Amino acid sequence: MTKPVTILLTEAQEAHFSKQASQQAVTLETLLADAVQRQLDYDAWFHSEIQAGIDAADRGELLSQEEFLAEGQRVQGELATRPMRT
Repeated sequence: MTKPVTILLTEAQEAHFSKQASQQAVTLETLLADAVQRQLDYDAWFHSEIQAGIDAADRGELLSQEEFLAEGQRVQGELATRPMRT
């Protein structure tokens, strides 16, 4: 079941989303509904990951400061070698 909702967009936002909808051959309403669903999915995933971290900490599965810093450096190195998106 769907329910209509009104949102206020700036002219620039409306133009941006309308262009995207046109390029994807969907309605503006479909594009925005999909965006809302992606946000809900992300929120569920994010909270699940946070809970997994809390559960791991409760089990005593913690990183030492050295392990944490090494992991941060590893991830930073990976990010530095990725091509930038334009």
